[in-house]
Amino acid sequence: MKKIKNLISYLYNSPVFTSWGNVLAKTGNVVLVLPLILTTFNTLEIKLWFVFQLLFSLKDILDFGLTGNFSRSYAYAYGGAESLKKRVTNSNNKPNISLLSSIHYVSRIIYIKVALICFVLFLILGTLGVYSTINEFSNSSSNWISWCIICLTTPIVLYGNLYISFLNGINKVAIVKRWDTLFSLLLILSSILILVLQPSILALVTVTYFWQLATMIRNYYLSRKYIFSYKMNSTKPDDANIITNEIYPLAIKDFIGGISGFGFQKILDLFLVNITSTEIITPYLFANRLMEQLKYLSGVPFFAKIPYFATDFSKLISTKYRQNIKNGMLFSYLTLIMGVIILGIYNTQLIALIKSNVLFVSASLWVAMSVFAIIERYTAMHSQQYTISENKIISHIGLPISGILTIIFVSVTYNSIGLIAIPISGTIAYLLFYSWFAGYKSYKTMRVNFFQFERYLIIPVFIIIIIFLKLLSTF
Repeated sequence: MKKIKNLISYLYNSPVFTSWGNVLAKTGNVVLVLPLILTTFNTLEIKLWFVFQLLFSLKDILDFGLTGNFSRSYAYAYGGAESLKKRVTNSNNKPNISLLSSIHYVSRIIYIKVALICFVLFLILGTLGVYSTINEFSNSSSNWISWCIICLTTPIVLYGNLYISFLNGINKVAIVKRWDTLFSLLLILSSILILVLQPSILALVTVTYFWQLATMIRNYYLSRKYIFSYKMNSTKPDDANIITNEIYPLAIKDFIGGISGFGFQKILDLFLVNITSTEIITPYLFANRLMEQLKYLSGVPFFAKIPYFATDFSKLISTKYRQNIKNGMLFSYLTLIMGVIILGIYNTQLIALIKSNVLFVSASLWVAMSVFAIIERYTAMHSQQYTISENKIISHIGLPISGILTIIFVSVTYNSIGLIAIPISGTIAYLLFYSWFAGYKSYKTMRVNFFQFERYLIIPVFIIIIIFLKLLSTF
C-alpha cells in the first residue's frame, strides 16, 4: 500500500507525467470538440472559427521567445546564481531572492510593452484580417462582438506569460500542469454544452476565452503565493538595465529561430499543396499531423525538466548532471520510437477506428519521416542543453540554415522521388550543419565526446529504427 501511495505521489508531482496529462486533456479538444464544431456550424461559421483560432495562436509568436528565456533566468536565480552573467552558486546554495526580484520586475515591464504591441496589432491588422469574413454574414454584429472579446483577451493572456515563466523557473511545472489539465477538461465540457444546447460563435468564443482568462488569473495567484513566501521586492532594482540587456538579445535570437522553423514549414506546406494532387498530399498531411503530435508528446520527458536542469546549473559538468540529461533524452527517444512503431504497424486500425477515408502513407515514407523526427529531436535537445549550460542561443543560426537547405533539396529532388524527398531532404539538411553543430556545442559544455555520451542513446535508437524497417517490410 505504501508503494502505491509513493507511486501516486511521484506521478502527482512529476513534471513529465503532469505535462503528459495536460497534453492528453488538450487532445480532447481536437477529438471531442472539433468534430462537434464541424457538424454543428455551417461552412462560413467554421471558416470564421478557424480564422479566430489562427489569430489567437499568433500570441505565441508575439511572445518573442521571452517566456523560455525568463523561465531559464528564474531557474538560475532559484538555484542560487549570483547573477545572470556569473552563474556561480552562492555559498548557502539557496535561491537568490534579490536576483529573482530583479528578474520579476524586468519581466513585468517588458510584458506590459509586449501586451500593448499585441493589442495594437490585433486592433489594426487583426481587424483587417477578419473584416471580409465577418462581413460575409447577413447579421455580423455578434461576430464583431466575438472579435472584440478576442482582441481584448489575447493581450491579457499574453501578459500572463510572465507568471508562467516565473512558476516554471522556480520548478513548479507539476503544479501548473495539474491545474492546466483541470482547466482544459472544464473548457472541453463547457464547449460541448454550448455546442449541444445553444450553438453560436459568440457563445463558443465567450466560454473559450473565459477559461483563457481564468487560467491567467489562476497563474497570477499561484505566482503571488510564492512571491510573498520568498519576500520578493517589487521596487525597481539597480540591476534592471543589466538584466534587460541580458534577456533581450537571447529573446530576439529565440524569436528568429522560432519564426524560421514555423515559417519554412508553412512555406513548404503551401508549396506541396499547390503542386501535388489531393489524393497524394492528403495522406501525407494526415501522417505529418500525427507525427507532429508524437514529437510534441515525446518532447515532454526532456523539455518539461528544463527548469530543473537550469536550477542545477552549478553541477553542469558533474556526472550527476550528465546522467540527468541522458535520462531525459532517453525517455524522449523511447517515447518517440514507441509512437512511430505503433502507428507504423497499426495505422490501418487507427483509420478504421476514427472512420476516416484518408489512407496512410507508405511504410518507406513513414520510416523516413521517423528518422527525420529523431534527428530533429536529437538536435533540439542538444541545442537546449547548450542553452541551459551557457545561457546562449544557437537556434537562430541552425534553424534558418536548415530550413533554406531543406527547401532547396526538396525543390531539386521532389520530381524524381516524390513526397519522400521531404523527410530525406530535412534529414540531410540537419546533418549537414545544425545537428553536428548543436551536438558539438553540447558535448563541449559537458566535457564528453560523441561516443561517450551517445553509445547508450542515439546509437541504440537507430539500431531500433533499422529493426523497425525490417519489421514493417513483413506487414
